[in-house]
Amino acid sequence: MELSDADVSIVTVLYAFTMLAAIVGNSFLIYIVWKKPEVRSLTSSMFVNMAIADLLVALFMMPLSIVDAHTESKWKVPGLPGDIICRSYILISYATLIASTLCLVFMAIDRYCAIVCPLSVHSVWFRKAKFVTPLIWVMSIALMAIMPVIYKLDYEYCEIDPDVLGQNATFRGVYLYIFFITYIIPLAIICPL
Repeated sequence: MELSDADVSIVTVLYAFTMLAAIVGNSFLIYIVWKKPEVRSLTSSMFVNMAIADLLVALFMMPLSIVDAHTESKWKVPGLPGDIICRSYILISYATLIASTLCLVFMAIDRYCAIVCPLSVHSVWFRKAKFVTPLIWVMSIALMAIMPVIYKLDYEYCEIDPDVLGQNATFRGVYLYIFFITYIIPLAIICPL
């Protein structure tokens, strides 16, 4: 879809404001938790984890989205380096998205355990931020590891490779997978809690 010059300008300004707000707000949250040891808990650790994921989006994904709007999504880095950057960009995009979602899921489970079974031995391992934080990032990268496999740099565009599963099956399957992983399954876990 081609955007008019006015649309590109509006998108650029909106992204710039959003990037600025995300960088300032998330950096401020990280700074507060870092400077005040009394606020450190699993919940604040999850907020910091979400802030880091959001900072990655603001620092890496949003600028590339602005470039996409100005270049009509044409990839400017050709060859093998372009393909590596394309696949890395896709992995980071989706991994940060699922990391934020997983933080919300783990916070909901943590609050449930803290209220329903506060003294349970089973919830002790789960309440350690040093365990949960890497687990979230490993899970998010593992869940989205399929993305760099199905994307490729095709001429000037970073897009889904139709040769992987076939054009229609790939698009439908990928979007259903993302929908279930980022929305349906987390919602199914959080709602009953």
